[in-house]
Amino acid sequence: MDKVNVTANLSVRQSIVIGLGGMGTFALGHLKLKLAQYFDLRSFDGINLLAIDTARPDPSLCPEAENVTEFLQLNHPDNFYALIDNPDNYPDIMGPLPDRLDYSILKEPVSSEGGAGTWRSFSQIVLRSSDNFRLIYENIEGLFVSSPIQRDKDGNQVQFSQSPLIIYIVASLFGGTGSGTFIDVAAITREIAKQRHTRARIIGIFYLPGFTQTKDFRCTAGTYAALKELEYFLSGNTYEISFGDRTQISISNKTGADKLFNLVFLIDQPTGNREEMSRCMMADVVGEMIFHLTSTEIGNDFFNRYQDILTSGTFNRNYPPPATDEIRETGKTFYSTFTIKTLSLPLGLLKDYVLTKYALDVFQKLYLKEKGMDTGIKIDEIVFGGPGLTGIVDDLDLKRDALTQNFRVNTNIL
Repeated sequence: MDKVNVTANLSVRQSIVIGLGGMGTFALGHLKLKLAQYFDLRSFDGINLLAIDTARPDPSLCPEAENVTEFLQLNHPDNFYALIDNPDNYPDIMGPLPDRLDYSILKEPVSSEGGAGTWRSFSQIVLRSSDNFRLIYENIEGLFVSSPIQRDKDGNQVQFSQSPLIIYIVASLFGGTGSGTFIDVAAITREIAKQRHTRARIIGIFYLPGFTQTKDFRCTAGTYAALKELEYFLSGNTYEISFGDRTQISISNKTGADKLFNLVFLIDQPTGNREEMSRCMMADVVGEMIFHLTSTEIGNDFFNRYQDILTSGTFNRNYPPPATDEIRETGKTFYSTFTIKTLSLPLGLLKDYVLTKYALDVFQKLYLKEKGMDTGIKIDEIVFGGPGLTGIVDDLDLKRDALTQNFRVNTNIL
């Protein structure tokens, strides 16, 4: 894909951009590279950045990620396996997991190098344990500061708007860290805005797995679970969480000033000719998009149109009444189990095994009984021959038609 640069006059809106997980960090790397072309970032605080992940970014996947110095690496709990083995002792931390679970499914090697490894529930455990919540809260709170005057790289003052504060949360929903923490991080961010009496819009920019055309079942399952949780809260259901005895967060999701997200972009499209895009290429696209939303007149035009849509009342939809069945009422746990419960079966191996076994059964019927032989003869002797026995390899032409016909009749695959 050829890189496309769009030129527009600078117009900065006070913004915070939070990248979660690998894809969020990659997008921040591209955004920061773009900002550095126009601003001296040593003295520029109109757009504040923060990347949060359970592992350091891998520059081999996206070299631009090395530009991100505003990076918070979450601590892995030393007692992670104890948490998994004793879920009843840690009800708050184990909240994302279902009541009944084969916990051994999570017992893959976890480390600060490997991150969450597409296990979204692992990242939820990491966020809710140790000092990670406090670290996230303090780092995001430090982003709510900017100067009233912003200048470009040449020292010229640029148009700058401080209100409302626009907060972008960028993550993939098919990974581990981003998919598992994006809702909690949005809640922490909204709580800080309320405590500071700051007018803030929170915009989610979330990657779906379609642009990579991945067929990984765990990625698909994790995306589905994340979207169901997102839908649940965007539909007006209250978000509540407590972190020990210190902090309780409640987001009503009823009014714009008390919503997890005011607007959500879902990015799921490869290129126009349906070509697969690399993660770095898609992060470049999103970084360019955020640059214009935060720093040029294109963003002004977008937010003017966005406000017109909100006030025009053109979107009216009658939603079905809330369901009352038990599964939907306990949906929080139900939604969170998919990335754990989904099992990828080795379908190719199973198919080969079934066909091989069936072929041997057919062979016994057509060949051994016809020859009046003992069906207990070893398979190797049947196929390759043995003492006083001609193997099927040497005798194949005699029985090929019969075997083929039998397969056609019984399996419909030849």
